[in-house]
Amino acid sequence: MTEKVKVLVIGLGNMGASHASAYHRLDGFEIVGIMSRTIKS
Repeated sequence: MTEKVKVLVIGLGNMGASHASAYHRLDGFEIVGIMSRTIKS
């Protein structure tokens, strides 16, 4: 079995959501965290 590439998504705007969605759908990737770029978000 191949080990998955672990991904941290930084940014919760349109691009961050787009990247998170793409990684979620692809085999071989595991989202290990999602965080905002700013403190107030």
